Amino acid sequence: MNTIENIARICALGLMVSAANAETVKFKDWPDNPTHNWSDTSSWEGGVVPGAGDDVLFDYGQYMVITDSFTIKSFAVNNTSWNPGGIRTISGDTPPDLSAWKAPSLNILEDVNISAAENTLGAEYTFTFGSANYRRGFNQISVGGNFLYKGYGVLTFGFAPNVEYSRDHYSLDIGGILTASVGEDWGNWSYKRRIIINKCGNDNSAASETVDAFVRLGGLAGGGIISNNDPGALSTTIVFQARSGKAFSGGDFSGRFTKFWGAENSTMKIIMDAGSGSAQQSIRLINRYGDSSDADLNSLEFEVQSGTLGLSTNKADGIKIDGVSLIGGTLKVVEAADHLDVRDNGHGGVYEAGDSAENALKNADYSYLNVENFDWQGGNVAMYIDSLVAGVLLNVGTFTGSGTYNFVFDYKDAEDLLNIKDLAIFTAAVSDGATGDMFKGVTSDGLYDAVLKWENGTLSIVEFVAVPEPSTIAAVLGAFALAMAARRRGK
Repeated sequence: MNTIENIARICALGLMVSAANAETVKFKDWPDNPTHNWSDTSSWEGGVVPGAGDDVLFDYGQYMVITDSFTIKSFAVNNTSWNPGGIRTISGDTPPDLSAWKAPSLNILEDVNISAAENTLGAEYTFTFGSANYRRGFNQISVGGNFLYKGYGVLTFGFAPNVEYSRDHYSLDIGGILTASVGEDWGNWSYKRRIIINKCGNDNSAASETVDAFVRLGGLAGGGIISNNDPGALSTTIVFQARSGKAFSGGDFSGRFTKFWGAENSTMKIIMDAGSGSAQQSIRLINRYGDSSDADLNSLEFEVQSGTLGLSTNKADGIKIDGVSLIGGTLKVVEAADHLDVRDNGHGGVYEAGDSAENALKNADYSYLNVENFDWQGGNVAMYIDSLVAGVLLNVGTFTGSGTYNFVFDYKDAEDLLNIKDLAIFTAAVSDGATGDMFKGVTSDGLYDAVLKWENGTLSIVEFVAVPEPSTIAAVLGAFALAMAARRRGK
């Protein structure tokens, strides 16, 4: 037996021993757990604080308090109570000295599964990671695998405002897909059913106490709301990033969150950065709206660096997006109906309360996106197209960019495609140096070229023409060559 085989056997044996030693450690229920403290051995059945090889099990109806940083294998929440619960980063009636506060981190190596029955007590918050009553939260929450949340209230992530977050230090970092299946009855969909990505304590926290959150996700699936909830100058940057070795490795991922919610002055930016992967993310927009006073999100922006980011809406007049930056990859203006899955109880969440999935399909045939500022430096814009498109699919206030602007068109029926004549698809109130020869268009299968016309800030499809077959091109070139040879012989 050679050395390599020995090493392989030893590694395999080590993995089996590690798996055998992994345990499910349960956090004690009230009243057997008076302190609720993660660091207290008496809080755990078996009397041992869990470590990196342990699966942690937690019941609803109580809080655990964490003030130190820990690493565990996985985290699951039982559906044994309808009371809300969570992980507090502080405890007691008086917050700690703010200057001395050291925000803890929670590192979960594999998956998180949180599931709850309908909250019959009417509590708004189903589960909270972070501060409970005061403005102290986590330094970082990282999850190596997927994160499944299935509940009827609000999943809250709270982060410490004294920590500097950036794309070098994400406040919430989920390697796999965040699936938010928030309730089953979407016909009575409530704004309370949402994920608060950035909540730094009370809603009445001072602006100076707030923090800009950077979030990295493998992808989103299901339906719900992503929100900023605190007043003051808040911003959340969410990065979709395909990372090798995770649950979606080697394939595409797709999901949609339907509403963007925020307190006045809050902002949100979504970045698609798939690296060398082929990942894609589809986001269905129903609305972007503010707090109870109807204050709008101050800013909603999207950036595509690589991969594919699809945006669509079921609103006839579209959804306002403050900024889109297309650097690489593909921005897809999706056909709305493609992303409404009525077989899944309408979990796409693309219709308002009381509306039926069937009516939503009738009223949501196409996407109409309104973008205040569109900067196109590279990559492609993809659109679904047919002769029934009733309006401009992409409306832009100010259009800037450089180079060639490539459109890729999806379609279902070739005969219908060839019937399209003089169809406006893109408008810009102000454009910076764009000329007609900069715009190119082709169908996604490469069978048809789009003849495009750019005039007075409007881009129209004049018609589609079939791309000649290679054999036809070869025949034409051959005939041309024969004609030139005959001409030379005649001289």
